[in-house]
Amino acid sequence: MQRAHPDDWAAVLDVVVLLRELASALPARRQRAALSAGADTVGAEVVSPGALAEELVAALLDEPEQNVIGALHWALVRLGDEAVTPLIEALDDPDAQVRGRVLAALADLPGPRSTAAVGALLGTPDSDPEPEARLRARAAIVVARRDPAEPLRGRTREALVKAIRTGANDVEAAETLAVLDPDGDAAAAILAACVPAAAPEERRRIAQALGEIPGAEARRVLGLLVEDSDRATSLTARLLLSRRTTPDG
Repeated sequence: MQRAHPDDWAAVLDVVVLLRELASALPARRQRAALSAGADTVGAEVVSPGALAEELVAALLDEPEQNVIGALHWALVRLGDEAVTPLIEALDDPDAQVRGRVLAALADLPGPRSTAAVGALLGTPDSDPEPEARLRARAAIVVARRDPAEPLRGRTREALVKAIRTGANDVEAAETLAVLDPDGDAAAAILAACVPAAAPEERRRIAQALGEIPGAEARRVLGLLVEDSDRATSLTARLLLSRRTTPDG
């Protein structure tokens, strides 16, 4: 806490109560404490926003109740840039579920430091356990919506394609890929390159993703998938191709 004057002792007591309530055994009390912390009503005279953010992030990492997690998320977003540093540090947590909570908060805190931290989650091995794969997919979706520059843009595109292939948030990944590449050709070319080595269920997802992507290249690849040996892939490609109204659409 910052050095307090005698007139500030009531504020000091408020902060002490807040910290105690954040550690309460009762979820309702923890939720009320988080909401109070984000409402700019507790201890502003005696505790810095950065120190408060650290306490809230620590609570977020250990919180088992979804309602309380939501309140902590809201409070951290209200703190703005002050919350970014402790959230970035929390991305080192070994638990993918906990890092997912941190990512959700960073998603609502735009800025170069936040984007770089989320982008660092895109570096991933070829095979991930499902929680890790979903975390990487979610990170790619967050970064893509911030219209990143190269080389992060290219890494984001590759991560979205991987999400489509593996089925980790594949529908949202396909929609986001279409937004990331408005003309569609770069994304469609990457998906096309995946087809020869893809299993039937992957080719179905690729066909579905191509249905979200505009451009002549996506149309060409869908035309090839109409002849796919997997009946479901072929029918999906045929249907999506029939919905295109222009040669470049």
